[in-house]
Amino acid sequence: MKKLIAGVFCLVFLLWGGSWYFLYPGMPGPNDRGQFGDSFGAVNSLFSGLAFAFVVIAIYMQNLDLKKQGEALTVQQEELKLQREDLKLTREELRRTADAQEKSEEELRNQVDALRDAAKVQALTALVNVHAAGYARISNPDKALLCADELEKALTGFGVELLRR
Repeated sequence: MKKLIAGVFCLVFLLWGGSWYFLYPGMPGPNDRGQFGDSFGAVNSLFSGLAFAFVVIAIYMQNLDLKKQGEALTVQQEELKLQREDLKLTREELRRTADAQEKSEEELRNQVDALRDAAKVQALTALVNVHAAGYARISNPDKALLCADELEKALTGFGVELLRR
């Protein structure tokens, strides 16, 4: 496009310079030259009219381009609104997922605590059964007290406090 405009300007200047070179020496006096120059007044008004028409056409084309740009901006605004709504929905979904994960984590912790407590109860039951079997075989009361003290120490290790009678 730039090359075309530059080529048109060069052609106009070449024609203008060439016309001066070919026409000026052929005119004998200044009056003849003035009359010859005045004969191009109609051509001058023709080119002025064409220039004005091209200006009007350029304004019209720019107006069309501005309308197209306005429509494109409207479409972009609508797309941005849709994207905002999508982001809002995504945020809400992520929040729900995070809440569900936190609840799941809490449930898993509760389950681990329950399993730990069940394991303690099973271990204590096993200890009580072992010591009960040991008490049944012990005929000496002093040995029975020693076994009871050992059982109390073992239970205290599991976090169980016994009340002394």
